[in-house]
Amino acid sequence: MLPTALGHAPDPTPTSSPSQMVGQRYSLREAVGSGGMGTVWRSHDELLRRDVAIKEVVIPPGVPSKERELLCERMLREARAAAALNHPAVVSIFDVVTDLGRPWIVMELLDARSIADIIKDDGPLPVRDVVEIGLAVLGALDTAHNAGVLHRDVKPGNILITTPGRVVLTDFGAARSPNDTPLTSTGLLLGSPQYIAPERARGRPFGPASDLFSLGSSLYAAVEGRPPFDRGDPMNTMTAVVCDPPDDMLRAGALAPILASLLAKAPEDRWDLQRTQAELTALLSENSGAHNTASETAPGKAVALRGSSSYREAVSKERVNQRIVARDVSPGVPRRHRASSGVSDAGSRRSASVRRGTRRQPTQFEQTSITSVSEQTNSGNTSGRHRRIAANAAERRAAKQERRDRTRNSSWRHREHKSGVRLWLVLTALLLALVGAAFAVNYASASDAPTAATGTPTTGTTATGTP
Repeated sequence: MLPTALGHAPDPTPTSSPSQMVGQRYSLREAVGSGGMGTVWRSHDELLRRDVAIKEVVIPPGVPSKERELLCERMLREARAAAALNHPAVVSIFDVVTDLGRPWIVMELLDARSIADIIKDDGPLPVRDVVEIGLAVLGALDTAHNAGVLHRDVKPGNILITTPGRVVLTDFGAARSPNDTPLTSTGLLLGSPQYIAPERARGRPFGPASDLFSLGSSLYAAVEGRPPFDRGDPMNTMTAVVCDPPDDMLRAGALAPILASLLAKAPEDRWDLQRTQAELTALLSENSGAHNTASETAPGKAVALRGSSSYREAVSKERVNQRIVARDVSPGVPRRHRASSGVSDAGSRRSASVRRGTRRQPTQFEQTSITSVSEQTNSGNTSGRHRRIAANAAERRAAKQERRDRTRNSSWRHREHKSGVRLWLVLTALLLALVGAAFAVNYASASDAPTAATGTPTTGTTATGTP
């Protein structure tokens, strides 16, 4: 069923309720989500007898007629943009109907949680899961960009992970296609301040690199548990997006250089989509071991959800790989700090046995794993990444030292200024005291002069006196 033309601006949105029929075909069951512009309903297709999701545009009361037209046009644009894309990481659109004077988008029903909900409920995600999510979303963006569609609102709330582990990019309401006319409305910002690209925040031309910046911010939030530029309110946050570097990454590990490249301020300085895919695939292969192939890391690959048996198995395997890699490629990390770098408790037990004089022999599994990691290191697969990590660490140390020097110089100049002010006050006080003393002496001399002129002359002062 094709949407009918909207001949007039729709009336303010009435309240929808369960059991309501939409388009004489879809029965609303329950609301499963809501946002600033719409509500998503779990519904049932009475014709095909299947469950679907229907997105309803919600227009707040008091919105002008022209503004309501723009909101409905954005809803239709979302349907057209998503329907034009065929990728497992893009939600499928089934139908668009017009009922009660506004459009309703009928799409596939997903049993999923957004990354924003996962971060809120379970905390930051492991690096491996974030890499797999990034590859899946990159596949969706690649398909969209090749079709001339820019998403313009990539954020954790629009990236869903289904129960089977499928990654889906949703909400193309802010998307822009080449044949679309620009939609402008007073007071509406297309995109989220925490994840918007700097060029878009400054009102400058933008392109596919803007979606990559938003993806980098979303992956940063997934692995760190917080946005890279959050300052509390939208204005300060957008100022930080334009002017400030991202907050320090504490959990990203080997993913940090990739995120830093995606979060570059200038679009021309960011990695393009193909290079980002290649780097994430290489990082995933390194973390998975030499037996993983590129086909296993294709975009759209399932990601295990927290709490499931597959998730626990993946986490266990990742921890084993991190322990082995950390022992081999992090020799400069002091042993007392290696717990945060992924070194296992076995390493501590081994060092304790060495101190006691009884060295434990590695098991066959450990020996095989160490040999595999050594072969990867000898073949040069990880040397480049280690040099990048070392260079980034050196840059951070240099920047920190530079900040310390600036603070030290500033405090020293402040002390010198205070000392100079004190010296000036002392000299001024002395000068005033000298001026006062001189004035007092001159005043005293002026007072004694008339007395000396009119006084009685002495005996020896007259020339004609009696001898």
